[in-house]
Amino acid sequence: MSPILILYHILPLGSPFLARKFCRKSPEGGEKLRMKKTLLTLLLFLLTLAVSACAIQSFGSIENNNQAGRVLVLTGREAENPDAYAAAQALSARYGRYLRHQELDAQTVADPRRYAAAVLKAVADAKADAVILAPAYAGAAAACAETPALAIALRPREEAALIAGAADLVLDADYGAAGAMAAAQAAELGASAFVYYQSNRLDENGEMLEQARAAAVQAGLAFIVEPLPKGDVAAGLDSRLERLAPLYAGKGAALSEPSAATEGEDDCVDAAVLNSLALFSDDAGAEEQIIAAALRHGCICPPQPSLTPYGAYGRVFGVTEPGERYGGLLGYLKQVNRKLVTELKLNGFFAAWRRPLDFVEMDAAAEYAFLRLAGRTPEDGSQFRQCLLNANAKAISTYDRDGAAYANYWLHLINIRVFDESG
Repeated sequence: MSPILILYHILPLGSPFLARKFCRKSPEGGEKLRMKKTLLTLLLFLLTLAVSACAIQSFGSIENNNQAGRVLVLTGREAENPDAYAAAQALSARYGRYLRHQELDAQTVADPRRYAAAVLKAVADAKADAVILAPAYAGAAAACAETPALAIALRPREEAALIAGAADLVLDADYGAAGAMAAAQAAELGASAFVYYQSNRLDENGEMLEQARAAAVQAGLAFIVEPLPKGDVAAGLDSRLERLAPLYAGKGAALSEPSAATEGEDDCVDAAVLNSLALFSDDAGAEEQIIAAALRHGCICPPQPSLTPYGAYGRVFGVTEPGERYGGLLGYLKQVNRKLVTELKLNGFFAAWRRPLDFVEMDAAAEYAFLRLAGRTPEDGSQFRQCLLNANAKAISTYDRDGAAYANYWLHLINIRVFDESG
């Protein structure tokens, strides 16, 4: 036990003894004795308080907790992925000199050999004991296999077998499960039908489609597959929804008849009746169009596969994204909630991911890296699940597909935030 801890526990117990020892009766009388006792008690209290504060600061300080090693986070440029950059910067501020964030330029991350060499050089220059590749570009497996540092690969751009065999830990989003989570959430929001707008990339999104279908059927929802319109997406969505929406009327109270918004007024929902139709697309790039269509037709909108609350919601509802994306997330979500619930009176119709995917993965990876370096978690990565839960992850599993299973390759999604009267 440290000297600070010993003093912290002994001082309060020793106060009565010290008071008797140093405040013996004096010939001057009882008044002086009482003054001495009061002064000594006050001094002992202040000393105990100071030692207590020092102990708390020591327990919570970065230097006390993370002396086991240093962590390096490697990302691309901020313009390529603002969420990853913001998460890395926030971690650097949180962990101080024990975590360093370094960016790699576009030319480096585009060339597998150059990228692998840059990773190894950065680890050596930083004298890092662990490296987090966010994301793990092509070439990451070669670097992970060669570096002596603990290697954590996020959202890898290489085959599962290759990266799982080289990195100590791999983490990626379970994109297929996004369909299942969206369908389940739609049911919770009161949907009776789930419209799945399918892109032409069936080879990439086939699992998402099947998981969405299974979850919808299990929840008792009608499952409707529609091709994602090409060209004028908004017009294509409107044309089909004008026929579908009346068949599924019933969620919420009736709205006023549609009317043109006057200048200076907020846009109103262009639908006579709210309905129980939920809209979803497996194309993350179509998120803004899906949200806007749900708004125009009074539909339910579960989280889309962009896996971030930033971007589309801010653009559709006119909410400015914060300059400090990591620390400003909660305020941003509250503004979106206010716009939907207070201004548009759409309580419980829209839901988004609670945090960007990069925030979740970066927080979990950093926590795990420091725990591993301190020897406070098994080397097999079995306790990484708790790190993910701490970071707001959901639907956590390990890779097991097509006869291949990797215990160090983790898949996950994110908790969901419903925009409703709870704020």
